[in-house]
Amino acid sequence: MAPLVGSSSVAAILTFSRPVQVPRATLPAGTYLFTMISPSVMRVTNESGTKTYATFNTVPTGRSRDIDRPQLRFERATAGGPFRLIGVYLEGSSTGYQPLYPTMRKGSEPVATTGTESDR
Repeated sequence: MAPLVGSSSVAAILTFSRPVQVPRATLPAGTYLFTMISPSVMRVTNESGTKTYATFNTVPTGRSRDIDRPQLRFERATAGGPFRLIGVYLEGSSTGYQPLYPTMRKGSEPVATTGTESDR
């Protein structure tokens, strides 16, 4: 995620080839705009920003090194269920955002992607 051109907010357009769970919503495969609307609140909308799918709290999270492109972190899907988004990391930074879910699923393992086309 990085500021979009002409915008002061931190935002990224992300495309998923399969359903992805975020707090309070499961996003079907498609393209979405993820925007930080305050230091600890993320909003997910359609690509044009005209329809909101979810707004949820986040907490800062970090990595041991800076990364050169946005990166997402997921929990593995359970028996045909959607992957659960558990981390969004900024381009060129070790800083990221962890969505806050009411409860975390037990027995799931995190999966990291690089955000490249082949990972979608």
